[in-house]
Amino acid sequence: MALKMDFPLLLIFHFVITTNTLKSLSSFGKESQLTVVGVHGNYTWPVRDKAVHTQGDLILGALHMVHERSEDKICGPIMLQGGVQALETMLYTLDVINADQKLLPGITLGVLAKDDCDRDIYGLEQAVDFIRGSIANIGGSEYACHDGSDPVILGVIGAPSSVTSIQVANLLKLFKIPQDTA
Repeated sequence: MALKMDFPLLLIFHFVITTNTLKSLSSFGKESQLTVVGVHGNYTWPVRDKAVHTQGDLILGALHMVHERSEDKICGPIMLQGGVQALETMLYTLDVINADQKLLPGITLGVLAKDDCDRDIYGLEQAVDFIRGSIANIGGSEYACHDGSDPVILGVIGAPSSVTSIQVANLLKLFKIPQDTA
């Protein structure tokens, strides 16, 4: 039995859950390194493997500044305006595209979205997950296609920062993966 909600109510519900989760995580960024015990197991903050991953026939990559830059830590506090809003906007747009069968008949778009913390080197490390599916022998990504193989990223959206975007573009062009930045 599916729960049916009005679209505005669903969007607000989705945003409130995401915002409350991210607010609780933002306090972890205030430590240089913190071990967290929670429902998802034990891990050290920041977690490089955490990402938004939605399934689809075609997978896009995305880099967003979910966390602010920090001079003494890898990731600073969560950026609700700009960072989280941009990520939520992208996810909403994909939902709208996937819901309209006239736009891409029989095809769904998925995404692998990563946080670059507004740092060029960290964003470059995160972008390595976008090329794993293009090279069979790299492997090691926790994100997989339905058949268990690494997803092949068709293109990458972002990074919002020019410095990070240039570094990521230099990596992606080696594997002929297009990149679009705003």
